[in-house]
Amino acid sequence: MRARAVDAARDAGAAFGLENGLVGIGESLDRPPDSVAQWLARPFGEDEVPPAVSATFARGGRNLQRMHDAAAERRTADLWEKWRGR
Repeated sequence: MRARAVDAARDAGAAFGLENGLVGIGESLDRPPDSVAQWLARPFGEDEVPPAVSATFARGGRNLQRMHDAAAERRTADLWEKWRGR
């Protein structure tokens, strides 16, 4: 955020944070991933997946976010085990 009372460049706060190790920008997503994704042979309907998964994709699911929901992780693992190799 930028203080209205301070006359500073638009990116001064970000530059300060990076220079002082307060924030990071992570790795670039422009390079190929270290491992290739594996996909199952069929898509799953909204009624087949955990609600947290449906909610993530309903928001767009574009930012590689992790769902912090233990039940969703277990159900997703169960679906993977059941359907991989089919």
